[in-house]
Amino acid sequence: MRLFVGVGLAVIALVGGYAFFESRKESNQERERFRGHGARVEALQAELEKDVCNRVAANELTDLYVETKNERMAVELLDRVSRACPPDAAIVARAVRLRIELGLADQAVLGAAKLIEMQPRRAIGYSLRAEARARHGDEAAAENDWRQALELDPGDAPAADSLAELLEKRGDLCAAADVLDELLARRAGSGAAERRARSEVLRRDGGCPRERIVGDDVIVPYENKGDVMVVTVKLDDKHEARMILDTGASSVAITRSLANRMNLDTSGAGAFYVATASGLAPAYRVRLKSVALGGARVERVRAAVVDRMQLGDVEGLLGNSFLSRFQVRVDSATGKVVLSRR
Repeated sequence: MRLFVGVGLAVIALVGGYAFFESRKESNQERERFRGHGARVEALQAELEKDVCNRVAANELTDLYVETKNERMAVELLDRVSRACPPDAAIVARAVRLRIELGLADQAVLGAAKLIEMQPRRAIGYSLRAEARARHGDEAAAENDWRQALELDPGDAPAADSLAELLEKRGDLCAAADVLDELLARRAGSGAAERRARSEVLRRDGGCPRERIVGDDVIVPYENKGDVMVVTVKLDDKHEARMILDTGASSVAITRSLANRMNLDTSGAGAFYVATASGLAPAYRVRLKSVALGGARVERVRAAVVDRMQLGDVEGLLGNSFLSRFQVRVDSATGKVVLSRR
């Protein structure tokens, strides 16, 4: 009997020792997994068990997961917060970025679509979906999304750089140069010199037509119409139209009636949305042979045909796919617009 009890106690001691050893081993592995942040990770996990919508704790824990190369845990955490808490675009966007880095392109596309639904007038969702689609090999869809992002935010430098890279890879060097030049007209900050040099190389290698300007300056009159300036523009060297000079518009935009007068076929054109005063309106991408304002002329101008653009007797907007090629100055004293070489 004593022998049996002794053996039993020994077995219990052995099992207990093994359990203690395994516990220590798991604890050490956990500490190693989080690279010295184990205690803080456990504390944040405990906070989120009490309140999963604690954004500060969720973001800090996500940072630690990413820092310690536990990106999948970070994605799972962000998804949990998204499901349980009020909508938060920043949380969704962060989860999409992590999925892109992990190579989960299909999931990233779905997450970006949710972000677009949450913020249809912001560029971020389209930019992220474009990146995910490009990594998935769907370059046509990626191009559409990057162009949509730039329509909503013409100063989105990452979108412009990525789109220019895609177009250059495809061999459309002139279109790539146009993208960079339009960005430079909006944003001359960090990286401007490199983008300008890259545009010059693209135009040289692609034999791209540059803008043409007669004389040192082109001076044209404008008409004040309410709080906008209206100028007379010639499209494709033969169609005159009264258009609003709009330095805030990312591209030239024309009404459906003007497109019909010019016999422009939009049946196979890429569809997208433009921001208007009354919300997002459907539009179709076209390429005009030329746009001229007085003696200033640009060939191959990117433009949009907008179905719901009610401008009265004005037929479009003269935006930055044309204006970005020039220095533009408005002389309100004389009612003239002055265009100079960049």
